[in-house]
Amino acid sequence: MANRAQLPYLIQLLDDDSEATRAALTKQFSHFGGDISDDIASLQVDLSPEDRYHLSGMLHPARRTTLIHEWIVPESLNHDWQSFEHLLRLLCDFMHDGITLRPSLNDALDVLAQDIEERIPDISINKLRKYLFADHLFTGARTNYYSIQHSDICYTLDTGKGNPLTLCVLFQLVAHRLKLDVTASNYPGHFLSRITLGGVPHLVDCYNGGRLIEISELLDGHKELSPEAKFSIQAPAPPRVIIHRILRNMEHSFSLNKQTEDALLMQKLQATMVN
Repeated sequence: MANRAQLPYLIQLLDDDSEATRAALTKQFSHFGGDISDDIASLQVDLSPEDRYHLSGMLHPARRTTLIHEWIVPESLNHDWQSFEHLLRLLCDFMHDGITLRPSLNDALDVLAQDIEERIPDISINKLRKYLFADHLFTGARTNYYSIQHSDICYTLDTGKGNPLTLCVLFQLVAHRLKLDVTASNYPGHFLSRITLGGVPHLVDCYNGGRLIEISELLDGHKELSPEAKFSIQAPAPPRVIIHRILRNMEHSFSLNKQTEDALLMQKLQATMVN
């Protein structure tokens, strides 16, 4: 069992960079479940960037263990919004540094949706699109594009930056809370959202300011589109496909960062998305 009374003393030892001390600390921190952000806040500890880096690394294996143990994919996932959000929350918790205090994915989305309801009377899907993306509340990450942080929806909620997939999923999650209809388009190479305006289906490029693309015009004007691209435009991507693509992005980021164990874990989790 974790003894949280020991945390102040364990944290003081972070300055000791000897191999033996590092190994002992890693073992001790493994008992805290991978997240001591509440404890760090209550202790009012001022960690140096170097200490934060080492401490987060020591907490990471426990977050990996938690993800493995809690990752359960129901057969009904494509029709089970609660399970969809739960799996997304598990991935956000896994990518968290375990040190920075931040709300859960569900709580952060609830707060954002409530704020939008208060700010925008008679909210519509087009008003929501403009508020989130055209007004640049959330924008595409242009630097460190493949950073693992840009697959973390909580990080996007905190910073306003994300990759195409993260921004589209955020759009979908917020819209669901506001009882608005947004689906996903698993477009090859660039994830998009799908909405209907005035009875006309459109794609939304959340990464590029919420740009609207009328689906019929895209199909008529680009006969060279592959069958895969045409299918992704016309058929909404269900939760299994969305999470599979997030896991694939995460695997790529971990591989680029030479985090082999995490990359392999993402491969294993992708297999659970095949139904």
